Amino acid sequence: MESGVLKVRVAAAIAVAAGLSLASGGAVLAHSVQEPAAQTPAAPAAQADGLKLTQNVPHLIIWGVKASKSADFEATWKMIQDQFAKSERPEVKEFAATFGKSYKVDLGPAPPEAPSVYVFEINTPSMTQSYNPGKIIYEFLWTVKDGKETGIPRADADAIFAKLGNMQEMFTTVNTWPLKKMGS
Repeated sequence: MESGVLKVRVAAAIAVAAGLSLASGGAVLAHSVQEPAAQTPAAPAAQADGLKLTQNVPHLIIWGVKASKSADFEATWKMIQDQFAKSERPEVKEFAATFGKSYKVDLGPAPPEAPSVYVFEINTPSMTQSYNPGKIIYEFLWTVKDGKETGIPRADADAIFAKLGNMQEMFTTVNTWPLKKMGS
């Protein structure tokens, strides 16, 4: 009986988190409008990777996915997880172990264009690898080191990325929430 109550509480917490995530202004994917420069523009500053977690505490990553892209999002992560499982590289196994459970939030009746919401638990975050799926594909699963390809074949990386496509076309919001124990 207790586990049923716990599941309901976890589901309720995720639903609240998803709603707050969609309503919050702290989205990782944000578009900035820049004023045209009056003189020669300076080199653009490197944009921080909001999916490279910097606090060594559990996190939730909340993905707001456009309704038309939900199947592609799920297929992309299935392909990434399949590559994690097939890999014999210790760093891939270690990174894969940082992922806890993943959820698709049941938002109940919603307009057809309403985004789908997914929540990933990150138990012990990697302090070196981004959780950005494009970076996982092209900077982690497939890489070039000393002029040689390592990891998965480039064709496999391209196939996974083809499902993902342009992140701005797939996501409405992406938020990372570090978690702290109550009372700390």
